[in-house]
Amino acid sequence: MIADRFDRRRILFVTQLVLALAALLLALLAWDDVVTVWHILVISFVSSFFFAVDNPTRQALVPDLVGKRHITSAIGLNSAAWNGAAIIGPSIAGVMLALMSVAGLFFLNGISYFAVIAAVLVMPPLPRRAISRRSVAGQLADGMRYIGSSRAVWGLLLLISIPSVLARPYLQLMPVFARDVLGVGASGYGILMAASGVGALVGSLITASLGDYSRRGMLLLAVTAGLGLSLMAFAGSEWFVPSLILVVIVGLTSTLMMSVTNTLLQGLVTDEMRGRVMSVYTLIAGGLMPFGSMVLGGTGALFGVPLVVAIGGFITLVTAVLCGRWIGELRGVG
Repeated sequence: MIADRFDRRRILFVTQLVLALAALLLALLAWDDVVTVWHILVISFVSSFFFAVDNPTRQALVPDLVGKRHITSAIGLNSAAWNGAAIIGPSIAGVMLALMSVAGLFFLNGISYFAVIAAVLVMPPLPRRAISRRSVAGQLADGMRYIGSSRAVWGLLLLISIPSVLARPYLQLMPVFARDVLGVGASGYGILMAASGVGALVGSLITASLGDYSRRGMLLLAVTAGLGLSLMAFAGSEWFVPSLILVVIVGLTSTLMMSVTNTLLQGLVTDEMRGRVMSVYTLIAGGLMPFGSMVLGGTGALFGVPLVVAIGGFITLVTAVLCGRWIGELRGVG
């Protein structure tokens, strides 16, 4: 609602400033060696709160900057930058940690936000939107009604909800596969995570190259089914090299599923509802994964992690098939 009601540039300026200050505060506490668990919990809560405002606003801002014609490429490149940083960042941090203190790394993290703030400040002025006089609760209700009124929109959100709970948390269970299933230890775990990141990066670049591809709905159903199949195969593999290849495919299809859904939603929704719809997308993409990790981890402790991951992959496959069959709008969207 905030992203739809206020100037999105100003929102990003505030959220990035608060995130920078939170990181610098953590750096200062670490520098003075007075950091405690409650410090970390409070700073994490505040950071997560403002990130939850920042992300939907950032998503809603994309069409304002590039226009609807270039949404697919812009989202794909944004995802590629994100996944590329996820691969390269930890390696750089590991090297720098050997050269400086943890506090020094937190200081650098805090300072890095000012580069984003500078980018926000040089953005062109955005078209002014009419300010609604509806209450916050009324505007939120409007957003939910808008989602419920469009089979294509709620179908897309439903399609990614199930994999976000039962498939995408596979990353959090990767240590179990590395140690107990494949027997490759910490070094093998690092290689598996890197392989997943490479797959995610490739998936992002494929999204960026789609351009005006008109059958993205069918592509989405196909990659969701592919995610379920590759996850089932990975869960059943006991050899490192095949598992490595399968993890690349899992990372690729998972990223394609989320980024293609993002582009389809951006093209379907009106600008007045964009912030609210993208906030639900963000809640599904980022909020359901931790819940799914808890579900898969808890049931995996009882029945075995490979079996639980395979079942999650199977349910993801069934979800793609049933959504494609029962929600015809998904096949034609794009």
